[in-house]
Amino acid sequence: MVELSESARKGLDDYLRQVRSYLRWSKSLDRDEVEQNIAEHIERELEDAPEPVSASVLDSVLARLGSPRQWVPPEALNWW
Repeated sequence: MVELSESARKGLDDYLRQVRSYLRWSKSLDRDEVEQNIAEHIERELEDAPEPVSASVLDSVLARLGSPRQWVPPEALNWW
């Protein structure tokens, strides 16, 4: 993974925490697989970015990835 600034690392951790929160209710999705997909997207987006990557640069990547909720399809959510 690319090197992130401290504030970018916190932003990524928060995003992943939200994803895990949604995945907790899913019976059909593999949390590790979803997190791996997210990491791969971020890695591709940031491969040419100067390191350590700033929070603003990471935030723009996360915005393009979409809401943490979008990683879990509605039918995979247990009670939502």
